[in-house]
Amino acid sequence: MPFTRASLDRLRDAIDMVALVGERTELRRVGSRWMGLCPFHDERTPSFSVNAEEKLYYCFGCGASGDAIRFVEETEALDFVAAVEHLAARFGVELERERGTGASDRGERRRQRLFELLERAASYYQRALWESAEAERARRYLLRERRLDERVLREFRVGFAPDAWDRLVTAARGQGFSDDELTAAGLASQGKRGLYDRFRARVTFPICDRRGRVLGFGARTLDGADSAGTGAGSGDRAPQRAGEPAGPFASRSPAGPKYLNSPETELFRKRRALFGLDRARAAASRAGRVIVVEGYVDALALHQAGLPETLAAMGTALTGEQLAEIARLAPRAVLVFDPDPAGLAAMSRAGEIAGAASLELRIAVLPAGKDPADLVAEGATKVVQNAVASAKPLLEYQVSRLLADADAEDPDARDRAAEEALRLIASTDAGPHRTRRLVDELCDQLELPPAWVWARLRETHRALAGPRPTAAGGTSSGRVGRAARSAGAGVDRAGAGASTRGGAHLGPTPPAPDPHAAEREFLVAALAAGDSGRAALERASRDLFASPLWRRLFDLLRSGFDDPIAIAERDGAAIAKAMTEVVHAAQARGRSDEALLETQLLQLQLRAVERRLTAAPPRLAPEERAQLVRERQELLAALDRMLGSRTR
Repeated sequence: MPFTRASLDRLRDAIDMVALVGERTELRRVGSRWMGLCPFHDERTPSFSVNAEEKLYYCFGCGASGDAIRFVEETEALDFVAAVEHLAARFGVELERERGTGASDRGERRRQRLFELLERAASYYQRALWESAEAERARRYLLRERRLDERVLREFRVGFAPDAWDRLVTAARGQGFSDDELTAAGLASQGKRGLYDRFRARVTFPICDRRGRVLGFGARTLDGADSAGTGAGSGDRAPQRAGEPAGPFASRSPAGPKYLNSPETELFRKRRALFGLDRARAAASRAGRVIVVEGYVDALALHQAGLPETLAAMGTALTGEQLAEIARLAPRAVLVFDPDPAGLAAMSRAGEIAGAASLELRIAVLPAGKDPADLVAEGATKVVQNAVASAKPLLEYQVSRLLADADAEDPDARDRAAEEALRLIASTDAGPHRTRRLVDELCDQLELPPAWVWARLRETHRALAGPRPTAAGGTSSGRVGRAARSAGAGVDRAGAGASTRGGAHLGPTPPAPDPHAAEREFLVAALAAGDSGRAALERASRDLFASPLWRRLFDLLRSGFDDPIAIAERDGAAIAKAMTEVVHAAQARGRSDEALLETQLLQLQLRAVERRLTAAPPRLAPEERAQLVRERQELLAALDRMLGSRTR
């Protein structure tokens, strides 16, 4: 336990649960509970309940539940420690940590020292970008050439590493950091004559964890710049020392690649790192998706374009660790990669491993030769937004790309495209409906007979049978067999040469109307009528309700009219969910008038008498049957009078 029990208890006492949850969804008070739309799933009727006293939440729709710490973990995509620290900062509580063993305490102190050093380095680079004359070329590149807003650059703490040999090293030593710490943080390299700054004459991009702690840096040279472009600060450049690299100011420098990342360190692992993770996590949680681009500037540009759920993969290839991290933020990832061979290969590799992370991949298609930053710089923000909104599932994109690239005049090329498309479909967890659409597209584009395609798909599926990773464009596992059976059934039903289009609808049958809807409507009207509704419930009786569900809600409303959700929660999630829907319907309706309420009560009484007449045994005494008939006639007459008075 990293925090003491006492400090966690103080934190829980300080949390205002309604204020915390209210930042994510609008809440309305219902008795002792607060209700709103669930932030964890799409819904139109509020089923999300907050218990302000016990500081707990529960959704009767999807089952999400927990305390304030769990809520922040889920909505902010944070781990336990980060969620506690987030809440402590939000509600002004000072946290205390448990004392550990000597070794663990030393390890934690070292990590904190490295984090502090990296944080100071990020601040140093950021100040240099905006305050140093030497950074004029960097500012011109970012603001004028790439047309990035200063607001976005400051938000992401973009900086500039001056072209000085050991300026950062010297400053860090003066602040008490050791050479070992400078090396361990990835900020300095060891030369023949001592340490020198790893990043020099580069634009720097801090790479942070989801909590915003700096782990390392990506850094870019300024193409085409020379010493004249550095301004007065160029005089600070130290002469090259024998056996050590020259300042990497130009991208073609022998010692300076265009992009230079921090080395692998105790904190920085490139296979896990994602640029902009800390800035994108909350927006991704709200949007239900993560937009993934290749480079730092692309990520900055899309944030500027109003897509704050964007982060960068720091290159084309996505690793399993990165995909797992993305899946923690949202269930869907939209890749905005260049459709060049490297980009296409990266998409395919990502699709092979995304299923293990339960992540759906979609592909956004941009105009040829344009990357996201280019389009935003040209003012074509809407083009990028539309491409993201219309992103295709990976499988559909791959198949469409195959068919579009096939040479229409080369039969062999068309055959190869067909076989590769069938292999993709057969090896993907696509489901019957998507499979049918893809087969239709294949038949249209390559002018193939549907019966042959379905039969060939079945053969391909059998050939590929065995354990396979689920595809990124798919959903739940285990559907390939159903897709293949659907394909085979398509052949059997359609016959040789027949089209699979226009087949029977495979979706679920619409549910039948609720025969007890009038019972629910009476409860809604009673709850909306206030005191007159309470009186109407007292006049009603249990035998008016044929539905066990609405009969139970009737009982609960009679005993807990002022706090219906709290009392319904004792009966379990199903009853509480139904009560929540009734409460929401009553709130949406507004106050019911007494005449409407009386009409509905008469209708329930009439239905109850009619049920008794229908269920009466043949041997029922004539006087009893006559009594039921008289009751029915009296109720009909009362309804006529009530309806007449309402229409006058």
